[in-house]
Amino acid sequence: MLIGAEEITGLILAGGQGRRVDENDKGMLHYKNKPMIAYQVDWMCRQVDQVMISANRNLSDYLSYGFPVLIDAVANFPGPLAGIMKGLEQSSTEWVFVHPVDMPLMPEDTIHQLCASIAQKKSAYYLKSSERSHFLSLLISKSTCQDLVHFLGRGERRVRDFLKIIDAQPVNPGISEKCFANFNYLADYSN
Repeated sequence: MLIGAEEITGLILAGGQGRRVDENDKGMLHYKNKPMIAYQVDWMCRQVDQVMISANRNLSDYLSYGFPVLIDAVANFPGPLAGIMKGLEQSSTEWVFVHPVDMPLMPEDTIHQLCASIAQKKSAYYLKSSERSHFLSLLISKSTCQDLVHFLGRGERRVRDFLKIIDAQPVNPGISEKCFANFNYLADYSN
């Protein structure tokens, strides 16, 4: 089953508190002289036609990239699922590819590789490497939006638990483990 780029909206998750980076906004931190959001916008635009950014601060900086910036509908940084919910609500396409702002090393054809690896119809697919699951590198259908609204309404926050409820399928498209590096600490951003 192949899902085309025109059927997918990209959603960059940049709305976290940045606790492990001294509460800095990860999307605004620089790596090799560019803000992380610049890497993700460039990367996403090479793969899909529509892009959105989920952010909760530095909104004017994010807006300067020319894409819709979504603010969580739930207050107090409730986690990435709130950004995903907003993205599903706002998307004009059936599918949303979610990706965190702090993973700048992914191959340029990641979304195509994921879509080409889908063997059966599910409502969500997340990337799995040889070592672990990457729940926030996720292709998810708008059809899951109400399930997510109810999940968050119960006070639930764990991405893994939500993906289990909707029977999301892990997909290993053979991407090298080093590409899945998360930049979680200030030292990761040094040039």
